[in-house]
Amino acid sequence: MTDTSKTDDLVRLAPGLKALLVAGASALAISMAPAYAQDTSDDDDVDVIEEADESTEGDAIVVTGSRLRKDTFSSISPLQVISSDVSREAGLIDPASILQNSTAATGQQIDDTFAGFVTDNGPGSSTVDLRGLGATRTLVLLNGRRVGPAGVEGAPRAPDLNLIPRALVDQYDLLLDGASSIYGSDAVAGVTNVILRKDFDGLELEFFGTKPVHDNGENYTVRGAYGFNTDRGFAGIGAEYTKIKSMSFADRPWTDGCDQHYEIDENGNIRTEGVGTKGYLERDFGLTVASSPCKVGRRIGNVDFYPVASTTYYTPGTTNIGFPNYSDTFAFSVPIDFDGDGVLDVDATDYSTYIQDNKDFDLIPESDRYSVMAYGEYVLEGEMNITPYFEALFSGRETTQNSAQPQFFPVVSADNPFNPCGTSASVDCGLELGTLFSNPNYRSAFFDYYGAYPEDFGYPRASGPVDLRPVVAVTGDRRSAYSKVEQFRFVGGARGDLPFISAGPIANWNFDVYGSYQTSTGEARRDGIRQDRLDLSLGNYSSAGTPCANDSGVTLDGSVTNGCVPVNLFAPSLYSSVRGEFATQAERDYLFDSRDFDTTYDQTVFSAFVSGDVLNLPAGSVGLGIGAEWRKDELDSMPDDIAADGLFFGFFADEGAQAESTIKELFAETRVPILANKPLAYELTLELSGRYTEVELTSDESGTETTDDTTYSAKLAYRPVSSLLLRGTYGTSFRAPNLGEYGLRSQTGFLTVFDPCIVPDDAYSQIDNTYNPALDDREAQTITACQREGVDPFTLGLPDTAGGAQLPQNLSTEIQSGAGTGLRPETSESYTAGFSFEQPWFDAFDLSLGMTYYDIEITDTIIEPTAGFVVADCFLVDDAATRRSAFCDRITRADGGSGTIDLINVGFINRDLETAVGIDYNMVFRKELELFETPMDFTFDLRLNQVKERNLVISQADGTLDVQEYAGEWGFPEWNGIGSFRLDVGDYRWSWTTNYLGAVSQDPDDVDEFDDAVDGLSDTCLGPTLGDVLCRDYAEADNYFTHTASLYYRGDSWTLGAGIRNVFDTAPPMVDSSEITARNNTPLGYGYDLMGRTYYVNIGKEF
Repeated sequence: MTDTSKTDDLVRLAPGLKALLVAGASALAISMAPAYAQDTSDDDDVDVIEEADESTEGDAIVVTGSRLRKDTFSSISPLQVISSDVSREAGLIDPASILQNSTAATGQQIDDTFAGFVTDNGPGSSTVDLRGLGATRTLVLLNGRRVGPAGVEGAPRAPDLNLIPRALVDQYDLLLDGASSIYGSDAVAGVTNVILRKDFDGLELEFFGTKPVHDNGENYTVRGAYGFNTDRGFAGIGAEYTKIKSMSFADRPWTDGCDQHYEIDENGNIRTEGVGTKGYLERDFGLTVASSPCKVGRRIGNVDFYPVASTTYYTPGTTNIGFPNYSDTFAFSVPIDFDGDGVLDVDATDYSTYIQDNKDFDLIPESDRYSVMAYGEYVLEGEMNITPYFEALFSGRETTQNSAQPQFFPVVSADNPFNPCGTSASVDCGLELGTLFSNPNYRSAFFDYYGAYPEDFGYPRASGPVDLRPVVAVTGDRRSAYSKVEQFRFVGGARGDLPFISAGPIANWNFDVYGSYQTSTGEARRDGIRQDRLDLSLGNYSSAGTPCANDSGVTLDGSVTNGCVPVNLFAPSLYSSVRGEFATQAERDYLFDSRDFDTTYDQTVFSAFVSGDVLNLPAGSVGLGIGAEWRKDELDSMPDDIAADGLFFGFFADEGAQAESTIKELFAETRVPILANKPLAYELTLELSGRYTEVELTSDESGTETTDDTTYSAKLAYRPVSSLLLRGTYGTSFRAPNLGEYGLRSQTGFLTVFDPCIVPDDAYSQIDNTYNPALDDREAQTITACQREGVDPFTLGLPDTAGGAQLPQNLSTEIQSGAGTGLRPETSESYTAGFSFEQPWFDAFDLSLGMTYYDIEITDTIIEPTAGFVVADCFLVDDAATRRSAFCDRITRADGGSGTIDLINVGFINRDLETAVGIDYNMVFRKELELFETPMDFTFDLRLNQVKERNLVISQADGTLDVQEYAGEWGFPEWNGIGSFRLDVGDYRWSWTTNYLGAVSQDPDDVDEFDDAVDGLSDTCLGPTLGDVLCRDYAEADNYFTHTASLYYRGDSWTLGAGIRNVFDTAPPMVDSSEITARNNTPLGYGYDLMGRTYYVNIGKEF
C-alpha cells in the first residue's frame, strides 16, 4: 500500500528536488501502487522537467524506460517529463500540440493543418515524430501500454493523438533512446508514454477555451470526472467533449490573399512582384500588363483550343481571336493587343482561383472530439496483494474539411454536339483565326517577332473539327470531405506479490499480467464528379459522339447508364465565376456521387511479467525481470467501387489495405548495483535488457512472411557524488514492416510531374516547329541522363507539324504506390551519453543542469519515395550524368522507353540508413523570494535541443553513397528550445513561456541559381539587360520566437486561469511555396504558429 506520509516528507526536501520527485511519483504511483490519490500542497505542483533522474525513498514504483520496480524515481535513459498542468498554463491542452511543441519533436509534424493533404492516417489525424525520424518510429503508450494505429482511408500506420482524452492527461513521459528491448517493435526514435490522471477524488468539472484575436479557429473543451478512493482501491470515470471551429486560409493575414512570388535579389532584397511577362512585353513589344505579386496558377474559365490556338479565356460578349466569347493572351508566342491601347488584352491572373480558394480552404478543419474513460483497481485480501485492474476508453472524432476547389478539365471530342469547334459547329475554328491574323496591331507584332507575316507560314489554315479541353471549377466537386474515427480500448489485468518465491537473496517477487483489446473504426465520405458517367454524358462511348449512347462494346452497369443526360461543358454558367455550375440540375444530379471508405484496425495484446531480487551484492539487490508478450494486429481498409477504381474525375484510385501480424516476444531485464556509498562512487549501476521477437506478416497483397530479431540494451549510471549523475546507454531496436507498408493495396492517381527530358517551351518555336538549343536552359548532366535512359531530349514533346501543341514539361503522370514485397525489418543502434547535476552547496537556491548526447542510426529504412524525388534523383542531381540512380528503374516511359513518362512507382522499399545526432540541454533554477513580506517562489526552466546531424544515406547502383543532409534545414533547425518563467505567490502563479525555433535554410542542392524573369527562371527581376539585377526563389527563415503569458489561481476547490498565446501576434516566416511544403508563402508543419495571438481561459471546480 502507498504510504501518503512519504509525500509529506517531500515537502521538507529541497524545492527543486521536490518538484522533480513529484513529477515522477504522481505519474508512477498510478501504474503500480494500489492507491492513487495523494494529498500534496500547492508547492508540489509538477513542473515541466527535461531530465528525470533524481530520487527519493518510497514504495516500489516503475519508471518509463524500465519494467523493473525500484524504490527511487530515477532513470538512466534520457527521459523528459511534460506536465499537463504546466502545459495548460502555457495555453496547451491538446496532446498533439503539446508533444509536437516539445524540443524532441523535430521534422515535419502532421497536425490539423494537414487535413487537406493525403496523409498516412487519413484526414483529420495528428501524430508525433520524435527526432525527425517519422511517426512510425515513435512508439506511443497509454498508461505504459501500447496504443494501436487509428485512422481512415488507405492504411493507418501510427496512433492518432486526437483520440487521446486531452483533459484527462496527467503527464507525458518522453523516453528518448531506442527502447525495443524494453517495449518491443517501433520504439526506434523513442517512446511517448501518455499517463492519464488518477489522482482526483470526488466530482470535478472543467472548461478550457481559446479565442484567437483573428477570425475563427476557436477551441472549447468541457470535462467532467468522478472518482473515489478507499484503503484498498480506486475507481473513476471521466468524460470530455471538444469543439474545434474551422479556420480558413483567408482568416489569417499571413495566409490570406494569393500565393506570391517570394525571391531574393543579388543585393539581399526581397521581391514579390512578378515582372517577367511585363518586362518581356515592354522590352520586345512595347506593351504592358498589370504587374501582380500573385503567381499565375489554378486558372479556370478557359478552354484549351489546341491545336487551333492556345489557352483561351472566357470573355463574354467579346473576342480577339475570332471565337465568340473567348479571348487569348498570346498566339504563336506573340502577345495580343487587338485594340492597340498598349495593354495586353487579357490578364491571366484575373482567372486564378487563389482568392476564392482561401475563403473556402480550411487551414484548421471543423472537428468534434469526445471521449469517456472508466478505470479502477481493487486490492484483494491475502498476502499476495492481488490487485485486479481495468481501463475502458471510448473516444472519437468527427472532422469536416474543405479544401481548394479542384480544376475540372476533361477533353471534349470533336463529335460532341456542344463543341464549338466540332463537327456540329457552323464554322472552322482554324479559319476563324483570320480575324486575329488580319488585325494590324497583331500583324505588326507578329512581324517584329518572326520577320514575316502569318500568311507567309500558311495561316490562317483550316483545322477541321478539333477536340477541346475546357478548364473550369464546379461547385462542390471533390473539395469537401467528412471523416469519423472512433476507438474503443479495454485493458484488464492483475498484479500482485509472489511471497512464496523467497529463498535467501531471492525475494520481493511480483507479477503483472494483462490483456488488452483495441478496435478503431473509420469512415470517410467525399462527393465528386464520376469520370465514367462524364464519359457517357459527353458521348465518349459512342462512335458518333452522341451523348448517353454506347456502341463501344464496353459494358456499363446501371449506376452509370441510369439517369444519363447530355452535359454541356461550354455552358456560360460554368465560366461566369470562379465556382461554376452546370446549366441544369439534372446534369449535376447525374454526374455527382459519393466516394466512401471504411477502415478498421484491431489490436489484441496479452502480456505477462514477473520480477524480483535474485542476488544480494554489497551495493544492493540485483533485480531481474522476465516476460512474454503476444500481440495480433489486424487491418482491413475497405473502399467502395468509386474509391477502389478511381472513378472520380482526376482523383486517385485507392484499393485500401488488408493485413495482419502476429508477434511473439520473450524479454528479460536486470539491474545490477555494482558500487554504492563509496568514495567517488556514490553509485555505479548497470542495467541490461534483451528481447527476442518473432513476427509473422500476412496480407492478400504480399503473402505471408516470417522474420525475427533479437534486441538488447546496456545502460550504465555512475554517481561520483550524490549530486552528479554520469550516464550512458547503448541499445538496438527493431521495427518490422507495419501493416500499412505490408498490406497496402495498389493506389494509383495522377500528379503533375516535371519531365526534364521534354524540350522546354522556350526552346521551341510553334510557328515553324523548330528546336532552338540556344534557348534550352537545361543542365548538361540532365541532357546526358536523358540520353542514357534512351530518350532524345532534343525532340521529345515536339509536335508532328508546325502550329501544333508543344507538350509542357509538367504533365499529368500516373503514380503507383502500394505494399512492398520482400520488405526487411528496420534495425537501429542508439547511443546516449550525458549528465545531470543538482548543485549541493547553497541553500538559497536550487539549480539543476543536464545534458544528453544522442546518436541513432537506422539501417534498411523503409521509405516511400515521392515522384518528384524519383525524377530528380535520376535526372537532375549534380552527378546524374556520371552515375545511374537506382530510382531510374521506377520510371516507365511510353513508346518502349523513349517517350514521355507513363508511370512512376513510389511503392515501399528498403533503403540504406538514416541517422539522427544531437544534444539535449536543460536547466532548472528555483529560488524562494520575499517581496513586501510576501513569500514567493521563482522558477526558470530552460530546455534546448541541438541537431548535429540528420542524414539520409542512399547506396546507388554503382556502390557510391548519396548522403542527403538535413540538419539546419526546414524541419531540423540546429537549435530549438522552450524557456519558462514562473512566479508562485500563495495560490497564484504567473507564467511567461518563450518558444524558440532556430534559423533554417534550404538544402544547397535545391537553391536556384540567380536568374532574370524575362529569359530565365526568376519572376521578380528583369536582369542586367534591362537595368536590373538577378533574383532567385527564397525559402529561408530567421530565428523565430513566440511568447505566452498567463495567470492562474489554484485554490482548495477552484482553478481559475487565463492567458495569451503568441502575445505579440508574431507571424510565421514567408517563403516561396515552390521550395518547401507551404501554402500562400506560409510553411506548414514546421512548428510555426499559424493561429496568431490567442486568448484562453481555464475554469475548474472540485466538489
